Formats: sequence, structure tokens, C-alpha cells
Amino acid sequence: MPHSKIHYPRIVLVAGLILIIVSLLVGVSVFMVMQRHAEGLFDKSLQLSLQSRMQLTEAEIRAGFGRTTVAATRPRLIDLVQRLNSDADDAAARTILNEVALSFLPTGLTAIAVFDKAGRELTRAGAFTQKSMLTVPLNLPGRVQLMWDGKLLLHAVLEFNQAGQVVGKVVTQTSLPSTTAALKDASRLGKSGEMVLCALFGPTMQCFPSTLNLNAMTIPRVASNGNLLPMAHALAGKTGFVSAQDYRRQEVEAAYAPVGDLGLGMVLKVDAADLYAPVWQQLRFVIPLLLGVLVIGLLSLRWLLTPLVLRLVRSEAKVSGLNAVLEKRVKKRTAQLEASNHDLQQFAFVASHDLKTPLRSISGFVQLLEQKYADKLDDSGLSLIHRTAKAARRLEQLTDDLLTYARVGAETKPLAEVNCNEVASDVADLLDASLKQSGAVLCFGELPRVMADRAQLTQLFLNLVSNAIKYCQGRTPVVKVSASKKDGQWLFSVADNGIGVESQYFGKIFEVFKRLHTQKEYPGTGIGLAVCRRVVERHGGAIWLESALDQGSTFYFTLPEIPAESAAS
Repeated sequence: MPHSKIHYPRIVLVAGLILIIVSLLVGVSVFMVMQRHAEGLFDKSLQLSLQSRMQLTEAEIRAGFGRTTVAATRPRLIDLVQRLNSDADDAAARTILNEVALSFLPTGLTAIAVFDKAGRELTRAGAFTQKSMLTVPLNLPGRVQLMWDGKLLLHAVLEFNQAGQVVGKVVTQTSLPSTTAALKDASRLGKSGEMVLCALFGPTMQCFPSTLNLNAMTIPRVASNGNLLPMAHALAGKTGFVSAQDYRRQEVEAAYAPVGDLGLGMVLKVDAADLYAPVWQQLRFVIPLLLGVLVIGLLSLRWLLTPLVLRLVRSEAKVSGLNAVLEKRVKKRTAQLEASNHDLQQFAFVASHDLKTPLRSISGFVQLLEQKYADKLDDSGLSLIHRTAKAARRLEQLTDDLLTYARVGAETKPLAEVNCNEVASDVADLLDASLKQSGAVLCFGELPRVMADRAQLTQLFLNLVSNAIKYCQGRTPVVKVSASKKDGQWLFSVADNGIGVESQYFGKIFEVFKRLHTQKEYPGTGIGLAVCRRVVERHGGAIWLESALDQGSTFYFTLPEIPAESAAS
């Protein structure tokens, strides 16, 4: 008994120590698991929030640029500028021009100014900002800049072009309220939450004002600890999440991403101290309670963890709610952009149809002029008549091509099963005269059946094969068309022995009006390959090419296989 009395306190002490150690280990383990879970939730929510804000910003900028593009391509506006180029005192034209400029303000522009080809201002509507705290260029056609004057503004300058000639320019400014609001308010992330928007400026970065920094600033790409700032990753075209030091030399948790291909970067961040402060505050209570109260240690541990779990659940619910709101906003913006694209397509239809009537009149008048007065005109006069007729025919062809391009995007006709061999036969018939004139050899392999719009598929093959025949200077054209199955799709190829294309132009030739040669070398409108890409994308495929200069080209495009149930029926 005395022996037991001697060792009993020791056993109690060891048991107590074991219980304390086990309680501490369990507490620390649970704390670490919950901390990692919290980090994972925060990482995911921060990146989702950043993606939503980035998409909203890009959509708002491109929508503003789209309004300027509509103004720069509006035929009536171009005609009025041409009239004032010819007669600066044409009061009627100037009055109409003022009315047209004012009509753009309700579309979202805050200011618009129109200039003639000599740089003289013809009209102005709305109020342009007089002073900008920060101005950065964007990767968009023309001269487009993002400005800050207490709010974000999109400043765009585009030229008026008529028959390949610059006849003036339009200058616009568009307010970007959604992006401005996001920059000024990141309070949902906490008091240190901040959204930053920057652009490269030589070896440094220029950043717009934000929640924590009310002035524009120029900062280096590298933090004081020698590591890249999160924004430097975004401006390098990367997307991700990082624990790093920011421009204030504070340790932060940051999500970063580029804003499309506009030349901007976006970072959404919060101070690490603010993120983990509530967790560490709870831990200060957990450890003393576990050490001081041995008997109720596990119960105390459970009691302390319950509020933390509840807080995490509420935080996750709050983040889900925020993501739902942001997703709703993105869907709303997407619907607005789709409506805007539909309006632009309707505009292209109307503009192209309205152009065709005067073009036919011009062609008819020129023919009558040649028939009646050919014997009374000298060679110079006849040359002018021929050149006029040729220009009218080219403009009519351009109008037809624009209509074709617009119809591809607007077409809602359901897809049906099409035999590509029959399409190939139709294309060969359509190109019969061209094949005989050039002596071209056109070879079609065995082609599959696909779900497609037959008219658009015919247009696709017709454009690719006719291009292969046309761009084959000084040699007999040989064109081979084939198809094979690859990764659940049909891979089509159109190969030729023509002049080839340099790799730097592989992407550009599929853009509207992008031409690599002059009209004299190879006539055309620069729309054919753009139509091809639009047709392929409408059918759920992709198009690209492989080529080398003077070694021919091979255009590839993919179309989905016919589903098994459709093929069986």
C-alpha cells in the first residue's frame, strides 16, 4: 500500500500529462485541418470572385469599344464627313451631323467628337474629360486608352474609311461604371480587401486608384523581398493564387489574372494578418483552457471548435451568395452583349442591302455611258469608265461577302445530315470554269457524312478550294481534299501547292478584311477565310493551317461525328 501511495500521484501526473498532450495534439490537428479547409475555401472563392470581376471588366471595355466601332463604320456618318470634306460650309450636312452625333449618347457614350480628314473638328456631343490622373493604352484596333478621372473612362480614336481612303476620324469616351465600382469597393473581403487594375509601363507597372490607394501609382514588378508581385504574374498572362508581398510590403493572399488580351492585369487580395486574425484569436483561448482544465479539456475543445466551424459554414454560405450575385451579373452582361451583337448583325444586313441598290444603278449608268458615248470619248475617258465599272463591281462583291459573313452568324437553321461527297461534287461544278481556265487538278478523297448546314458547308469548301486555285502563281494548281477520324471528330484537310503563308500571319488571315496582298496581285475582299472560320465554329469545330512560304498550304478544320443515335435512325 505504501508503494502504491508513492506511485499514485506519479500515475495521476503521467495520465494527466498524457491527457493534456493528447488534447493538445487533437486540438492542434483539428485546428490545422480547419485552417487548411478555410484556406482552400478562401482560395477558391477569391479566384471565382476575380474571374467574375475580370470577365465583367473585359465585357464592359469591349462593349464600349463596340459602340465606337459602330460610330466609325456607320455609312451615313461617313457620307456626311465626306460632304464636309468637299464643302466645309455645307450647313445642312453639319446640322445632320450634329443630330447623328447626339443620337450616340443614349447608347452609352459619354462624349463623341467627329473630325474631317484635315483634323478639323466638325461636331462634338457630350463632355470630354479635361484632366486624367492616369492614362494607359489598350490592345485594341485604333488608338484606345483607359483613363481615370475620378472614374474609369474608355477613350477611343478610330478612323473613317471609305473605299480604302481615310476620310476623317471619330473620338469617343465611354464611362465604365461597373469596373469603377469594383475598384472603389472590395469591402466584402474585409478592411484590407483590395482589387487592383494595372498595365505595363516599361520595366514598371502603372496602377489605377483602388480601395487602399486613392491615387494612381507607378510600382516596380519586384517586391522588396526580391519576389515578383502578384500583378507581375497577371501582366505576364498567368492566372493563379499566391501568398506573397504586395506593393505596401504587406504579406497578402492574392488571386491574379490577365484581363483577356487587353494588356491589363487584375489582382484581388486581402492581408494575411486580417485573414487569419480571427483564427489565431480563438487559438489563444483554446490552449489555456486545455492546459488549465484537465477534466473538461475535450469538452472545452469541442466547445471552442463549434463556433469556428459555424463561422466557416457561414463564411462559405456568404461566399456562395456573393458568387451567385456575381454570376447573375455576368449572365446579365453576357445577355446585353449578345443583344448588342444581334443589333450589329442587323445593322450589317441593313447597311449591305441599302448599298446594293445604288451600286446596281452606278453599274447600269456606266454601261449606258459606255454604249452611247464610247465613240465620242478618248482613251482616257474610256479608261475612267472601265475603272469606275471595276470599282462598282468590287464594292458589290464586298457587299455580298459582308452579307454572307453576317448570315453565318445569324443563321438559326437546324443542322441536318449532309453527304460531303455530294457537297464536293457541287463545289467542283461551281468551279468548273475556274478549273478549266487555270488547268487546276482538283482531287477529292472519300468524304464522310456530317451534321451540318449544307449551304454553309458548300460555302466553306468553295472558299478554301477557290483560294487554293487563286494563290498558285506561275504553276499548275493541284488541290487535294481529304478527311479522317481523329479523337471523335472528322479532321478535314485542303492541301495545295501554292505560294504559301508565313507563320506570323497564320492567325491574322482568318480576321475580317485581313489581306496579305494587294488587289493588283490577287483580287479579293479579305472576307472569305473569316467566313470559313465562322462556319466551322458555328458547327462546333476549329480551323487552322500549316504552311511555309513557296511550299504550299494545308488548311485543316474539324467537324463533330454524327451521334450514334442519329446515325442509327
